[in-house]
Amino acid sequence: MKEIKKILEKYYKGETSLEQENRLKEYFSVSDIPEELIIHKVQFDFYESEKHIEILSTDFDEKIINRIENQKITKLNFSRKPVWRLVAGLAAGLLIIFGSYFLINEQIRDNNNTVELTVEEQEALDQTVIALTKVSKYINFANEKLQKMSVINQSMEKINKISYYEKYNKYIFNLLGDES
Repeated sequence: MKEIKKILEKYYKGETSLEQENRLKEYFSVSDIPEELIIHKVQFDFYESEKHIEILSTDFDEKIINRIENQKITKLNFSRKPVWRLVAGLAAGLLIIFGSYFLINEQIRDNNNTVELTVEEQEALDQTVIALTKVSKYINFANEKLQKMSVINQSMEKINKISYYEKYNKYIFNLLGDES
């Protein structure tokens, strides 16, 4: 066991030979291991189980690049119609707000700076304010989504530029006769 501990010490320092590493693998492949070394057995068991995992092939990068190059790139087309609808809705909301303000302001001047609204008028005014607040929230929400779509569109344009860069590099390498 002392020998195994010495080999383990060297192993963790990166100073073991292949023969010593094989000795450790053999030692920890047995089920009868002292309690103090059991953690190392778990580690070597893990190494053994990971041996069977397939490693990426050397041409993996090339396959991915070919897939990207051969993929159809669809440009996201945003029509201006929804933006105009938002602007029109915003303008209509502002028109209602300003119209209500001037109407109320005129009533204040006519009634010697006092406005007495009936209960129905006050409820209508409250409902209008609530509705306009909701419209404003929806417009702001839609604007945020459009801004995110704009970022996506800009990112797609950058990806297209990268694709052209990759094709240009490939062309240059082919001209130079380099297969890298």
